[in-house]
Amino acid sequence: GATISRIVLLDSSGNQLGYVEGPPTNPWLLGLEEAAERILNLVKDVLINSNRQSTETLAHLGLSLSGADTEANQNELVDAIKKHCPNIAQEIHICNDSIGTYLTVCDKVLISGTGSICCYVRENLTFQRIGGYGHLLGESGSGYWIAQRMIKKLISSDDKIIDTTYNLDNVRRVIYAYFNVENNLELLQHFYTNFSKNKIAGLCEHFSQNKCNMYLESIMSSPRLFYVVISSRRDIIYRSKQLHLLFISCLPNVSSFLPVARNGDQLAKDVFHDAGVQLAQHVRAALYYYVMRDIIYRSKQLHLLFISCLPNVSSFLPVARNGDQLAKDVFHDAGVQLAQHVRAALYYYVMDSMSSNQNLTVVCCGSVFKSWDLIRDGFKDFLKPSEDSKWTGTLELVQLKHSAAYGAARLSVHFNSKVTIPIDSGVQFDKILFGVNF
Repeated sequence: GATISRIVLLDSSGNQLGYVEGPPTNPWLLGLEEAAERILNLVKDVLINSNRQSTETLAHLGLSLSGADTEANQNELVDAIKKHCPNIAQEIHICNDSIGTYLTVCDKVLISGTGSICCYVRENLTFQRIGGYGHLLGESGSGYWIAQRMIKKLISSDDKIIDTTYNLDNVRRVIYAYFNVENNLELLQHFYTNFSKNKIAGLCEHFSQNKCNMYLESIMSSPRLFYVVISSRRDIIYRSKQLHLLFISCLPNVSSFLPVARNGDQLAKDVFHDAGVQLAQHVRAALYYYVMRDIIYRSKQLHLLFISCLPNVSSFLPVARNGDQLAKDVFHDAGVQLAQHVRAALYYYVMDSMSSNQNLTVVCCGSVFKSWDLIRDGFKDFLKPSEDSKWTGTLELVQLKHSAAYGAARLSVHFNSKVTIPIDSGVQFDKILFGVNF
């Protein structure tokens, strides 16, 4: 994945001989050469961990990686590995990380960690993929999605682009403390200059539970005091009596989409319509400051309120599990997003089976499921059956007892009948009734 890689060394009966954790190995994010180098280092480390020579040749090397989706890029990665170490293994097999999870147990796979992906996998290992296109094009309901959505709501509310009834004080404190910033503009470095998808996704955990000690330690060690300053901002905003609005487009070739929209393509028209709404929201936000001018500046005095965040560690406590409504709503929305992935997978399943009632296993993998109590209601509400449901059944949600690296090793079972690596039965943690129409 985008956060961590795990490698297990097994014998032909499935007994574990070694285990090592290492950095992420996604070839899309790292490039083929760096991904290959990290994989080779993991193999060497696990051989050493099992008291073997680091140059020993493996019978099978099974790789279950995010970013390894097509036969073409799988072959390219194999070539990159063999170029650096031709004798690493007698056979190398690569699959997507969701297939590795599937091979560890069975049926359908829903992964939501730093990113998200859902796959409906058939017995012959052909599969239908839902999502998993990276943080720019998809991964709804993932840790990154939750964190980015929370930050965007905070910024949009502060800029008056959206109206909100949420009390944002607690969310603001958690975000600022996590990134060690004092204002929204300082967040930009974490999304551009020093962008780390894993770092941003890690914020999700801090919205779901209390992480006070780490914040307190980081704040106490800082030479700066953190203050919330409420001021008139008179000199900044109103140097001119006129209201100036400036729109800067970041899309140099946006005109290339215009003929499609003007020729009636509904998606293109809707996207341009939404773009108009977004720009209008910016104008409305600017108008807020304009119309509020007379209200705010009836007094010539400048009022400042300094609030120190240092002495009161309890200020970090009220996040999702302690009632913060914005955090709870975003986790609920994440549950809906993940349920949409499962519904898409159910389409392929019911088309294959044509049975109106099914009991299915869904393997849930990733750190976001540590917050299942916050996600569950959105997930359940989206899939709940109704009188009109054509296909109904039960989803048995399970988590792995072992690493999905076992599934990567089990790739060899499909190519060598002498290998007998057992299946992990998984641990059931919930049952959800579903009803769908297609």
